[in-house]
Amino acid sequence: VSWFDVVKFSNQLNKIIGLEPTSNDNYELLTPKGQQTTKIVEVAGFRLPTEAEWEYAAGGGNQAQGKKTIYAGSDDLDAVGWYSGNNEYETKPVGLKFPNQLGLYDMSGNVFEWCWDWYDNDFYNYGDENNPVNLAKGSLRVLRGGAWDYLAFNSRIAYRDYHAPGGRWYDYGVRLVFAL
Repeated sequence: VSWFDVVKFSNQLNKIIGLEPTSNDNYELLTPKGQQTTKIVEVAGFRLPTEAEWEYAAGGGNQAQGKKTIYAGSDDLDAVGWYSGNNEYETKPVGLKFPNQLGLYDMSGNVFEWCWDWYDNDFYNYGDENNPVNLAKGSLRVLRGGAWDYLAFNSRIAYRDYHAPGGRWYDYGVRLVFAL
């Protein structure tokens, strides 16, 4: 599934439940009144998470109570995720491993998950300290979480990857957020 596919899908979900799309045909963010915005906090409905939102959720949010883990929910990837060391041939159904502290499954491994942000290798050196989001134009979008056919290293919460938004791969997936 491509980044473009996911954005179109989330806009259709919003229409089904009676909400406005979260982005326009140029993939620019929209407020609930249909006005273009550069502030993701003004967007309501189904959408891709920002990279920071994804990382917060993978890390267990406030439920982690200061205990950081390497992978989403554990320092033992075999307990929480699928990667090349324990899965040779396919994506697995969600929920076969343990969830993280927020009850979220498969945030480490199984499939890479698209994020809203444009990729910039140095973004965390100059982006906002709290809830940063890279809305600057670029050519690559962020992927997080690792995949079943990658090494354990790629499934770490801190690992960042990227691809052109039109790219579709067998190990790319989606986890939407619902913003109020």
